[in-house]
Amino acid sequence: MAWTYPPLTYAPLLVGPPTFAHDDFEESARAELDAAIEAVLAGKDEPERFERAVVEGSATHVLLELARRADLLVVGYRGKGGFRDLLLGSVAHQCAAHSECPVVIVRGPARG
Repeated sequence: MAWTYPPLTYAPLLVGPPTFAHDDFEESARAELDAAIEAVLAGKDEPERFERAVVEGSATHVLLELARRADLLVVGYRGKGGFRDLLLGSVAHQCAAHSECPVVIVRGPARG
């Protein structure tokens, strides 16, 4: 799970990121990751080679960095950005274009 401060919460050229909220953002990201993993693994044993990580940084940057030591990178086809109807999310697109390992882009259930 990658997290970063929401856009426009600070002016990086004028002051550093707001440290008062760092733990809140990281804790929230960790809770969201745990909930997602729990939903995927409901009723199943956890795979033997399974690693959880919560990293500060943009999703694209973090995923591409982790892909350097991975055999396979799996990403969703669309994220939570403002362009809901994009055919392929910007993170998935960047990962597919720049990853050093094979990339699988998983599409979610069809919308009704």
